[in-house]
Amino acid sequence: MLHRIFIAVAAAALISACGGNQSNSSPAAAPQNVNKVRVYTHRNYTVDQQLFTQFTARTGVQVEVVKDTDEAILDRLKAESGQAQADVYIASNAYYLEQARLADVLQPFSTQVMSDNVPSRYRDNNGNWTALGRNAVGLAVAIGKADISKLNYYSDLASPAWRNQLLLGNPNRPSTLGLVAGLIATEGEAAAAKWVSDVLKNRLPDVTSDSEYDLIKALAEGKGTLALVQANTVLQMKASGNPEFTAPAEKVGFIFLKNKDDKSVFYVTGAGLVRDAPHRDFAVMLLEFLTGEEQQQPFTGATLDFPINPMSLPNDFLYEIGGFFEIKPHLNTLTTHYGTAANVMKQAGWTFQ
Repeated sequence: MLHRIFIAVAAAALISACGGNQSNSSPAAAPQNVNKVRVYTHRNYTVDQQLFTQFTARTGVQVEVVKDTDEAILDRLKAESGQAQADVYIASNAYYLEQARLADVLQPFSTQVMSDNVPSRYRDNNGNWTALGRNAVGLAVAIGKADISKLNYYSDLASPAWRNQLLLGNPNRPSTLGLVAGLIATEGEAAAAKWVSDVLKNRLPDVTSDSEYDLIKALAEGKGTLALVQANTVLQMKASGNPEFTAPAEKVGFIFLKNKDDKSVFYVTGAGLVRDAPHRDFAVMLLEFLTGEEQQQPFTGATLDFPINPMSLPNDFLYEIGGFFEIKPHLNTLTTHYGTAANVMKQAGWTFQ
């Protein structure tokens, strides 16, 4: 990678010095011949800036960062289509990357370094995006209120034994949408629809929130017994150092649920290369950097996700809940079922106001 960096930076510097290829016909367009890369990201972690600073120190390429919600970034990318201002889009979930791909604001990319860093099942088949981290939705369980030996499988959550004991959040959360999409991919639409319907029968109707942190706090206050949440939500609360979060988190445990084959539906965070990126080569090098073995541990450690690079070790907090074995379908197979998953949940009555 360092050889490629030298060539790309040297070429950019030469072109800049000669004044070549810089168009004045479109003032809104980002400058082409500057040693920089611009990132649109949902993340707001100190470690990200530290990693970007390391990237600059190694390459001489400056990293400009624009932070916003995934929804706002998607709107911005669409508005800038044809006059791209960004090079890289870092998203909280493959759902948003798929929305960006469908809006034709991403472009394919592939290098040997990316192939070495990221197993193919974590990359879009056509190269439009790559995963950066992975995790799964499971159950937060109020300690002392449930026999966890009876909670191993997705089907266990549908048992009448949990009537009015399950806390559910927003079905439109991409990780939840991905869970149902994964069940559709592995069990079929009819089985997934029945599971959603049966799970909803166990819902505690008076407790709901768009925030998974609030669901875990409710569990700690004695409201319900189980909550369907992301694994890293529980761990982030425990690792926060803030009693507002650590105190309720210490009152719950976490379980990765499995299907009949002992596999779990997973989701990923990831990044895409923006269509017509002004600094494409530098953008690809940044993605190679972020998926590298050395960088993966701090990058995913900030969110307490599992690294996507198989050579990188997870944060120590993740050993507290153990890992999971992933379902076999490729990520692209899961993303094709997002729309069906949304319809299944809507028809079953899983809505959020």
